[in-house]
Amino acid sequence: MYMRRIAAFLALSLLIFSMVSLIAADIEGTYIGEDLLIAGGTVYIDEPISGDVIAFAGTIYVNAPIEGDLIAFAGKIEVNGEIGGKIIVAGGNVDIFSDVYKILAAGGNVNIHRGAMVSTNAYIAAPDVDNAGIVYGELRVFSRNFENTGSAGNLEVYEMDGFGEFGLGMHGFLSLIYLIRIIIGILVTIGFAILGMLLLKTFKRQFLAIEGEIRSSPIIVTVLGFVFGIASVIVFVIFLITMVGIPFAIMLCAIMTIAFILSFLVVSLALGRKVGQMAKWQATNTWYFVVGLIIVRVLTWLPIIGLFFIVLFLSMGIGGLFYAVKNNWHTIAQRE
Repeated sequence: MYMRRIAAFLALSLLIFSMVSLIAADIEGTYIGEDLLIAGGTVYIDEPISGDVIAFAGTIYVNAPIEGDLIAFAGKIEVNGEIGGKIIVAGGNVDIFSDVYKILAAGGNVNIHRGAMVSTNAYIAAPDVDNAGIVYGELRVFSRNFENTGSAGNLEVYEMDGFGEFGLGMHGFLSLIYLIRIIIGILVTIGFAILGMLLLKTFKRQFLAIEGEIRSSPIIVTVLGFVFGIASVIVFVIFLITMVGIPFAIMLCAIMTIAFILSFLVVSLALGRKVGQMAKWQATNTWYFVVGLIIVRVLTWLPIIGLFFIVLFLSMGIGGLFYAVKNNWHTIAQRE
């Protein structure tokens, strides 16, 4: 069942991650050392890359060699160039025509075409899988329809069965709930990513002013934000228990909801920039934000301690908002 959950997550994430390209179409490729980060509606990799490639797009064509790993999320992924490292991909259609070191793939259709060789192992989860190449190591397939006209050193096939219309059962019901939770989580993450990119593009000066306060005094803004958050909850309850205060409670709830959302976005940018400084790589604000958002979402998804990180990031963001308004009002209020 654990493998099924992973497979379902990867197969669904490929569809949702491809939506990012609609917003990220104007992001140019960014090199971090020898590695390439790239996003767009349609991405062509036509020149050799000596490092790793991380790509988000509607369609991705790899037509040149990549010495490192290929990490790609798209509606369609076609690999024609030799990959010296691992392929970690999720896409509606994944077609591999060239030699690779290792494969970890999920999608609607995953095909290893004739002439392609996998030096080590291949792990694939998709409803339809076709292997016409050569896998020298282990080939593990989690699929509903699997056709093997190629060869593998060791082949293991697991049948993908869906949720029966009448035979769901309690175990299947819990798996369905878990799957719905994953879908909602991914959709929320995509929503945060889209909103953050739009704010960075529309209100860049204001966004950076708040982020600067967080990076300059993280402990102070976190403590202040925590106190401010607790005080807001108390005031909300007081308003709510009085008939006269209900409209004020609704208004305060709307304001705090906006503040909570902005907190996650600004903290993501600050955290991504900090990671960039530690790793000594330069990138655009958008990529700092994307990296930071991924880290934030992973930490807040962790069981038990995830709640701690939620409170921490909210407090940090709310404190940053307060200090930014207090110390940089003229900067924030100034139009682009």
